[in-house]
Amino acid sequence: MKLTFEPISHKYYLDGQEIPGVSELLTLTGYLQPQYYNATSHKMARGTLVHLLIHEHETIGIPTLDDEMGPWLEAYFTFKLLNKFRCLASEARGYNVDPVFAGTADLVGKIGPAKYVVDLKTGTKASWHRLQVAAYAIIHNVSHAGILYLRESKKGIVPKFEVIRDLDQAKAEFLTIAKRAVDTWQYNKQEVYT
Repeated sequence: MKLTFEPISHKYYLDGQEIPGVSELLTLTGYLQPQYYNATSHKMARGTLVHLLIHEHETIGIPTLDDEMGPWLEAYFTFKLLNKFRCLASEARGYNVDPVFAGTADLVGKIGPAKYVVDLKTGTKASWHRLQVAAYAIIHNVSHAGILYLRESKKGIVPKFEVIRDLDQAKAEFLTIAKRAVDTWQYNKQEVYT
């Protein structure tokens, strides 16, 4: 099966058929509020740029940095050094078959012998982050996951890596949510197209 992604509309397609994304399912079920994406444009743009810089670093090498963005990438380097993280994939798309959903993990890599999914966050911590990274762990069939918060502080940009210790439980919670939400998502799509 072939997964494709349309970045402008943020839609996933499996063999040409649209399927829901992780964030879409979390929004549909009320875990992720639509206003979350209504943050100030500067903060959203900065978060997108930080993701892009880390992706470029992991795929083509160290990008040219300016004074504003350099500290964000340096905080990522600190995380890598402290955790001996070795990136295997960046912006890793994948899908789950039953229930059907797709998503893009920010990073898939290793800490020691363990394979991890790591989600990057530059904003405020939210309860749904745990479910989101659990969904990516399902998609990539890994048994370890964490969230890397890159936060501004008086000391500069500080990395804080939070391992999801109850990942099996979080995966089960997300699958329960996804099973209900996929049915609603499919119903809503039928309403739109009829």
